[in-house]
Amino acid sequence: MTMTRRTIAVTGASRGIGRAAAVMLASDGWAVVGIARTAPAHFPGAFIEADLGNREQTNRVAKELSDFGNVVGIVNNVGLTRHETIESVDLDTSQL
Repeated sequence: MTMTRRTIAVTGASRGIGRAAAVMLASDGWAVVGIARTAPAHFPGAFIEADLGNREQTNRVAKELSDFGNVVGIVNNVGLTRHETIESVDLDTSQL
């Protein structure tokens, strides 16, 4: 019986906390897919360059992650800020 290696996606993975999480997960045996606007020179797994503040790029990332197969979790380390009140947000017209 062949075991498929479980994969974790890490957003904001090019540096800081996201990078540290990716390194730790990889050292613990996880397959890691990093996601950030710019790929670092060296990364302990696959990497997808994308701006998750852009809806089209976020949709592309979702499709690419599905190609990895056994993605069982995500470390969401991306941060976005918006200067608008919660009741004024319209997800159909806002660029995420």
